[in-house]
Amino acid sequence: MPKKNKEITVAYWSTKGLGAPLRQMVLYSGVPLKCILYKTRAVQTEDGLSVDGSHWHVEAKPALQKINPLINLPYAEVHDENQKILVAQSIACMTLLARVLDMQGSDKHENSHCEQLLCEIMDVRNKMVQFAYSQHTNHREVAANLFESTMVADRGHFKKIEIWLESKNASSENPFLVGNNATAPDFALFEMLDQYAELIRFFEIIPCKSRQKVDILEECGKSNLANHYKYFRNSPKLERYFQSQLNDLPFNNKSASFGSGNGGDRWNTKLDEDTTPEVIHLD
Repeated sequence: MPKKNKEITVAYWSTKGLGAPLRQMVLYSGVPLKCILYKTRAVQTEDGLSVDGSHWHVEAKPALQKINPLINLPYAEVHDENQKILVAQSIACMTLLARVLDMQGSDKHENSHCEQLLCEIMDVRNKMVQFAYSQHTNHREVAANLFESTMVADRGHFKKIEIWLESKNASSENPFLVGNNATAPDFALFEMLDQYAELIRFFEIIPCKSRQKVDILEECGKSNLANHYKYFRNSPKLERYFQSQLNDLPFNNKSASFGSGNGGDRWNTKLDEDTTPEVIHLD
């Protein structure tokens, strides 16, 4: 594990997306975080409004490709035993941080469980990405179908994860996916629960007495997932994250039709200016 004074760098677009779980892992572990945020901007073309990502693709990526030809977003940089490691691709970044932050389980079996869960949660994320970055004339209907297939259906990803937690006797005191401590997939799951709960709230897919996300998950009949979400949302170890500008970032990039603005809203090119710093340090 890196020494406490060894800052870890996490770079991603100026959104939560694939970057949020990585940022949370570092802060939860008590290690200083350097967060690089690459901006996108709206460009008016003959074909309409497009999103320009040259801040990353033109200004930053070419130089980093000389160090790592596979570089992409997100990427993570750690200093481990006097060696600098620069890794791209989201699951590779999560497994790297899991190793250096001791978040990969206590033995080979738990390590395998972590890897399996990361893949399962990536599947449910891919469904959200497909929804969020597509244009729909019947947005609420498509959102309801996404909710049904992931949260309600017997083979739905969240239904399977709820059963997984039940099988290990998870509780409000021990809501972790693997073992008795936080591991990498916990943070991937939290981000997905946060975004799916926003989907339910934004489109009013089910009648909810409360607009609090933990209550929404309870009303979906997912008490274990609700306990998991509540634990990490209220964890003192993540207080720095939730009080920072990182928690105010949109879920998705500006081209998304869901979650690119405030909450589930779409980005408003006239009103929503990205004023987030390009670099944020959290000690």
